[in-house]
Amino acid sequence: MSILDRLATAFRKPDDEPPLSLATQPTADDVRNGYRFILGRNPESDDVVRSHRGQASVADLRHGLLSSREFRDQGFMPPPKAYLAHSPAEDVQTAADEDELRAMVAKTGEYWASVGRTAPHWSVLTEEKYAPESLSENEDAFFDSGAADRDLLLCLLRRIGRAPADFRRCVEYGCGVGRDTLPLAATFREVVGLDISQPHLDVAQQKIASANLANVRLMHVTPDDLMPASDYDLWFSRLVLQHNPPPVTLAILDKAFSRLASGGVAIIHLPTYCDGYSFNVANYLASPIGQNMEMHATPQRVILDLAFSRNCRLREIHEEPGHRIYITNLFVFQKT
Repeated sequence: MSILDRLATAFRKPDDEPPLSLATQPTADDVRNGYRFILGRNPESDDVVRSHRGQASVADLRHGLLSSREFRDQGFMPPPKAYLAHSPAEDVQTAADEDELRAMVAKTGEYWASVGRTAPHWSVLTEEKYAPESLSENEDAFFDSGAADRDLLLCLLRRIGRAPADFRRCVEYGCGVGRDTLPLAATFREVVGLDISQPHLDVAQQKIASANLANVRLMHVTPDDLMPASDYDLWFSRLVLQHNPPPVTLAILDKAFSRLASGGVAIIHLPTYCDGYSFNVANYLASPIGQNMEMHATPQRVILDLAFSRNCRLREIHEEPGHRIYITNLFVFQKT
């Protein structure tokens, strides 16, 4: 039986029940069945089930599971298109007014504060071993994994002829519980960690205190202050901006580019294309508020135009390997 046949069977209702409408909000059984037949396992906890039940529709639940790294790693998804140029132009709204931006950021923040209280480490790396009930035996591995992101950052800097000693202050946007913050603090003179979730920052602060790090400062991102940091010459974000609607991502990057010191570097990781993805501000704000982990894609050309307008020159761009329905890019910009 093909994977498509298996998925169709998994979501088929008994003959005496009405047909499933993919537009309806998922039930707890929908979530559990989705996990069992798509991911091949049960959900980590009742909290995860409740989180997925907050999605707008069964279609959104299915799309999220099929788009997850865990499902992609099982090798079922079709290969990506050869070039982004082969795809139609994205139907993605990238501009919003100040009130709409604040409302979107508040929605995002509500989700991350909620998951930060219940499963902060799992929300950073959505693997079962980092769920609350499994974390105690896997916490060291979780924090050790941050060194790989730091090493990637150093490799990208080395490719453009820069070294850690060149920078006075590094901003980590979306520091979460401090997974990357700790190795960054061991590498750079000063690190400022920013996050929208105060519960995540509380966990990070405890980790920083236990490591006796005196060169780290944490700051809370809010709907009224998307970029509370200033006076920095290195800006880094990975596995973070993808969870923001495109207008919010661009508002963050606008502030990041504007405040970057002359000669400073911004290294940015985010999806720039996803098969079938579209975004509309009004539709987004009309959907349930902050009840599921979102994945967005911000068009590449808009990011490049914004950087150019803020005197940030593209030094390198890399496509991250391993994605099947997403195109995810690493950008290296330098302020001129």
